[in-house]
Amino acid sequence: MSSFCPLDTLPRLCRLNERLFDLYPAAEPCPAPRRGRTKEQHLKRIDLLPWRQALALGLCWAGVAGAASRSLGLDEALERVLAQSKEVQLARAGVAQAAGDQLVARSQFYPQVAATAGYTRTLKSQFEGLGGSAAPDSTAQGAPPDTSSNSSFFEDLPFGQKNQYSLGLSLSQNLFAGGRLTAQKRGADARYRSAALSLSMARAQALLEVTRRYYDALLAEQLSLIADSSLVQAEAVLAQTEASWKEGQKSEYELLRAQVVRDNQLPLVLQRHSEKDQAHLRLKELLNLSFDDSLRLTTGPDVPLPRFAAAADTSAGQRAPVRQAHEGVASSEAQLRAARGERLPALSLSSRYTPVAYPRRGLPGWGDFRSDWTVGVSLSLPLLTGRRLAGSEGAARSQVEAARTRLAQASQTADLEARTVQRDLAQAEASLQATATTVAQARRAYGIAELRYREGLSTQLELSDARLLLDQALANQARAACTLQVARAKRSLLSELPLPGSGAQLISVPASAMPAQMTTSTSAGSF
Repeated sequence: MSSFCPLDTLPRLCRLNERLFDLYPAAEPCPAPRRGRTKEQHLKRIDLLPWRQALALGLCWAGVAGAASRSLGLDEALERVLAQSKEVQLARAGVAQAAGDQLVARSQFYPQVAATAGYTRTLKSQFEGLGGSAAPDSTAQGAPPDTSSNSSFFEDLPFGQKNQYSLGLSLSQNLFAGGRLTAQKRGADARYRSAALSLSMARAQALLEVTRRYYDALLAEQLSLIADSSLVQAEAVLAQTEASWKEGQKSEYELLRAQVVRDNQLPLVLQRHSEKDQAHLRLKELLNLSFDDSLRLTTGPDVPLPRFAAAADTSAGQRAPVRQAHEGVASSEAQLRAARGERLPALSLSSRYTPVAYPRRGLPGWGDFRSDWTVGVSLSLPLLTGRRLAGSEGAARSQVEAARTRLAQASQTADLEARTVQRDLAQAEASLQATATTVAQARRAYGIAELRYREGLSTQLELSDARLLLDQALANQARAACTLQVARAKRSLLSELPLPGSGAQLISVPASAMPAQMTTSTSAGSF
């Protein structure tokens, strides 16, 4: 089925505008009323002229505005939404953040090495007068030599020295942390896998959403085409009725009814074109296209995409939200294990090498530094914490129970949604098959009604009813075709789609629920 282009209707709409001017000329003075019509009736028809002219001119302008159009296929839209979707970009950022948390958790298993350098200037010291820097400067001109016995003893010690330079190299290694480090690593791994699942869900949701909006725009175009076709048919019936009325074969009542039918179709045409523009704007918003661009959709509703041909595994265990709920359980259990490990002792190894120099003037040389090297093992065991550990363990246990409840709920919802998707797909296929027969019958009925009306064997009411039934059948067929394509896309993406009423959420552990001693064990191994 070819897509609708506004240029296709431009000549027909311009002819419609010319006919409106021919039927209702706006010249002054007002022409004499036609046969069988009073002057008041004629003036009433003339008053409606500006609205009809504005409508026809507006439709013609819409066709001209659509001349510079951009072709867009569904495949191109699907590829573009993956690169432009803000939700997908946020999910990618979440994966990068989870990968960073993984590195932080794994780093605690490896030695931590740090280097330091410092300078201290003593302005006033309590050791002044005992020697060292507090002693008189013997190099000053005219100063008496220092004969104090404490001077030689204190001059190389750190007490009261005016200049102090220090270098440092520290090493720390966690030896035992009661299983907290392992639990922290498992929790970070679970959050990374959850973030990856969130990314896949965001991508699937973006693909389904752009598919829906694309077919919504296609449906709006088809409905506008049906409305345009009905307007053309109503105009043709009006012209035929007017010709018969001039020849005396039709009554003025039939002429007025034909005019009313045509006039009632004009607001519907405007509404359908407005709905088409709104559907295009929603599609442009999702694809991050300029709102000034005019889209020409090239993928018809009767063209299935190979991307959505294969059906996904709809079992609950293979759904991305269910797998993410499993990762939530794993992350909560790791948090509980870390909370229990807080009751166990923590053992760490540390070493520090710190050369120190105390020059009297300027910068020190390498030979001025004195070495200071220490190695130690520290053991920490919580004895009294005011029931802080019991509170952390209880909070972690409640999160495990909540995560398991969410897992059961996600499994049940996933199973229900899979059945609903299969039912909707079967219903869409049956609806499309039924509408194909209905459209053929409605076309045949309208052809017969049109022939009967032309030959004077039926009334205009019968013709209008036949046209209304045909429009309904065509609209139902367009809706069924678009609904079927969206149902196929949803079935194909079902394994990666989020559950109804939920989004692609990352598993986050509240900071208040993290074991407080976890930070202490990390800082105990750093210098």
